[in-house]
Amino acid sequence: MMHCYVCYDETTERCACACKAHVHRACLLKTIETRNNTNCSICAQPIQNVVMQTLKQPSLWVMVFAVMLVVTVGTSCLASILLLALAVDDRNDAAFYDLLICCASSVFLAMFASHFLRKLLTDHDLVLSHDVYSFM
Repeated sequence: MMHCYVCYDETTERCACACKAHVHRACLLKTIETRNNTNCSICAQPIQNVVMQTLKQPSLWVMVFAVMLVVTVGTSCLASILLLALAVDDRNDAAFYDLLICCASSVFLAMFASHFLRKLLTDHDLVLSHDVYSFM
């Protein structure tokens, strides 16, 4: 039995590269992740059975913005519908003006949300990504 070239424990596992070095699969993955390279650290040839996948997930800023936008639009729509129902039911001009003010505030909120989105797009990464290595 030979020794793993990373941790020096005994192993029968071999690397799937040109030099066929003795190495544990876990040690090989740790070495690849540390170096961020799928080539063998001994012979510099590609390791055949290792693949890299890039995992992407939305950043916290995107999630916060999405929640804020949904709450803002939902609240504005509900308020507009309720005020419209009051204006139609009472045939009251004051309720109509309340509806008009509500709609104007909805437009203001939408403008604020678009400004926030523009700032979000320019100042922050929208997607966080990191590489994950695994065996085929």
